Amino acid sequence: MELVSLTMKNIRSHTNTVVPFWKLKVAVVIGKRGNNFNASNGTGKSTIPNTIKTAMFGPDSDEDVLKWGEDRGVIKLKFIEGNTLYLIKRVFIRRGEKTKVKLFLKQKNDGVWESLTESGIGSKAKTQEKICDIIKSDEEIYLNTSHVREGEIDSLMRMKASDRRDIFSRPEGLLVYQEAFKVVKRDVTKLNGEFKISAERVNDFKDQYNSRFDSIDTIEDLKNELNEKRKKFTKLKESLSEFEKNRDKQTESESAKKQIKILSDAIDSAEAAVVEIEKKNSDILKKGKIADGEIDNINKKIRKKKGDELTSEKIDVNADHEKIKDKIKQRKLTLSENRELLKHLQRKCDKCGNELTDKQYKKERERLRESIESMSSELEELYEKKQKLKSRLNEVNDSLDEIDDLEEERDNYQTILNAYSDVFNKLEQARINSKAVHDSNIDKINELKKEIVEDGNDEDYEELKEEYDDYSRSIAVFESRIEKQEETNDEKRIELKKFKKLIKHRNKIKKQLKVASLVKNMFAPTGIQSDIISEAVPDLEEYTNDILSKFENSDLQLKIHTEDKKGNDTFDWEVINKGNSVKYRDISSGEKMRVSFAFRIGNSMRCSYTKGCKFDFLIIDEIHALDPEGLEEFVDIIKNLSKIFKHVIVISHLQEIKEYFSTQILVTQKGTDSTVKITRNNTVL
Repeated sequence: MELVSLTMKNIRSHTNTVVPFWKLKVAVVIGKRGNNFNASNGTGKSTIPNTIKTAMFGPDSDEDVLKWGEDRGVIKLKFIEGNTLYLIKRVFIRRGEKTKVKLFLKQKNDGVWESLTESGIGSKAKTQEKICDIIKSDEEIYLNTSHVREGEIDSLMRMKASDRRDIFSRPEGLLVYQEAFKVVKRDVTKLNGEFKISAERVNDFKDQYNSRFDSIDTIEDLKNELNEKRKKFTKLKESLSEFEKNRDKQTESESAKKQIKILSDAIDSAEAAVVEIEKKNSDILKKGKIADGEIDNINKKIRKKKGDELTSEKIDVNADHEKIKDKIKQRKLTLSENRELLKHLQRKCDKCGNELTDKQYKKERERLRESIESMSSELEELYEKKQKLKSRLNEVNDSLDEIDDLEEERDNYQTILNAYSDVFNKLEQARINSKAVHDSNIDKINELKKEIVEDGNDEDYEELKEEYDDYSRSIAVFESRIEKQEETNDEKRIELKKFKKLIKHRNKIKKQLKVASLVKNMFAPTGIQSDIISEAVPDLEEYTNDILSKFENSDLQLKIHTEDKKGNDTFDWEVINKGNSVKYRDISSGEKMRVSFAFRIGNSMRCSYTKGCKFDFLIIDEIHALDPEGLEEFVDIIKNLSKIFKHVIVISHLQEIKEYFSTQILVTQKGTDSTVKITRNNTVL
């Protein structure tokens, strides 16, 4: 992307400013207030790069770019992408405390501007998306590659490794993972607390139950255990019968049993996962229906407004208004002429020059007076019609604004609905996967069961017979315990229901905690984030060191480490000077600046190759105070960078920097107005 020109009308302190970037290669932006160069802060220097950002990506949510006291402002940014010239235009209209922004996009083909502005519902968002597609970038990438903000020249090298990792992460899109990690981490902490409370309630209930009934056994538990024993007893009986029929069969395969146990546990987990996912999808569908209903309601409101009819009426009213204005102008001119004729009416005829009689004179004067009165009356009627048309025009404009607000509200609900749809699809895929695991494991279990055979060994038979007798006696004991337990059956059943609810609630939280912990590990710095950074760092090193090699009298190279000696995540530098590793604090200030710039430009080039975006300009805003030697090194670096970028713009409050730049952009503020003058070798361009 190559800048061509920037136009600002009533933007911050600039009333009407044009910056022709096509005339500039390397330039310094300096400011003064009146004739005082030492009072350069707040003169409107930084408005130039900030407005470039606003033109491409729009203002911040709480940002008011309009000049104080003005109700309309315009930003125009012309740039070249590929071989095509584009124009972005943003119009700011203040109505009361609210400022409305209109966005237009054009491209030039064969000398003619063609509109690329989207129309219809969500037109502004679609046009903004088209702009980002053209420049292949978003605001986050732009601000961390092509625009060096105040204090960021060497801050990358001085800041903590974790903070530097965050800045590098922005163009990689890792902020969403970092925010997700914070949210899930809070959820895990909350669920841990809830699980602890729930577990304590379960234990407290057990203690109270034991002290009350002297046993935690309930009639249901005893019957269940009795049924299990009866089932086992029946199986033992069948096994004994099989032993008697055929004692030559092989023993059951222990390996097959273990595998069946593992697969059975997996089936239980898969079934639980399917139930949980189906519940979540049910909730998401309900929320989606609510959002869909809101969209339908808003569409009904929009249709009631009849936007097309209002737009057509606005055109007709405007046309009638202009016609009335023309008629008023004509009538006023005729009225003025008649008044002049009446004022200078003579007794000689203008045509023949003969003297008029008294009767002729009076008749002519009366005619002019009647014409003046008629014209005056007609003018009053025209003014009244004009006022009515203007009132109706205001009403139509207000209705159209209401339609715009409804469309924006509908777009917000559509975004929410899309988000619900994405989550639903992901959960549905997870449910399908769990169901597939469930079905697959059942098939495997059936195959393994075929491998299990009974033992025909006499010794095993005796053991099985002894176990059979033990179960027979145990069943009799349990039947006796059940008879005794019947006396308190109803009371214990009520308590058991309460206990099951506590257990169910505890298990539910436990499952949620397990899922949240898995997600937390996925989004942790050691998870997805670390993988993405590790893959991107080699390219960043290559581009950074390539830039360093282009600087004159520089033997520096940069090595980036994403792990420390203990294996922890980091983002540390290692500076290599003539093949030797040196500490960053031991290199000169100029070398530090070279490394900082090389890292930033390398990051920009990496984004260009990996994401397709290439900003062919570099803007450096407000460099910190430098000593004479540091300032000369800074200028030397800028000259080297000018070989890489089409435009390099430096914004500074240091007056001595003017000596080093032949091209200067002088921003002067008088009162509340800022003006721009561009000079090269003291000649105004």
